[in-house]
Amino acid sequence: MTQTAADAALRQDVPGRPAGASPSRKPYDFSRKYWVFAVPATVIILAVIVFPWLFTIFMSVQEYKIGGGSEFVGLENYRTLAQDERFLDSIRITFIFTVLAGLLSFANRGAMQGAAEAMGNQAVQKALEQNQYVFPCCNHHERVDARARLRLIFDK
Repeated sequence: MTQTAADAALRQDVPGRPAGASPSRKPYDFSRKYWVFAVPATVIILAVIVFPWLFTIFMSVQEYKIGGGSEFVGLENYRTLAQDERFLDSIRITFIFTVLAGLLSFANRGAMQGAAEAMGNQAVQKALEQNQYVFPCCNHHERVDARARLRLIFDK
């Protein structure tokens, strides 16, 4: 095996190291420096996500009276909610709205692609670029890749 100039330079005698011994290649330990970033992120996550979530669960098993104290009622609030017609109607309406919004969005996208193919892709593409990738007929925003977005921002 041949020895390169770099290997020879690394193997030079250094005070405190035995002659011919290779230098230590122990990786540097960055774990202490990570705490500078991990602690603030953890505090923010606890304050913004975990604490409100836990407090909401705590409040949901209490019966609060305005101007008075609270009383532990356990899962009774959830039983009452599951039997409330207005709540169940709102769940049904939300489900229907979500499904219809998804279906209409999917159908609208298919119609836009069909129109683009019928009119010729190059003409539609040019019109979309001039309108910053928004269909003027329905305000549908077309997805834009990073390079096209940068061209729009910097007018290139």
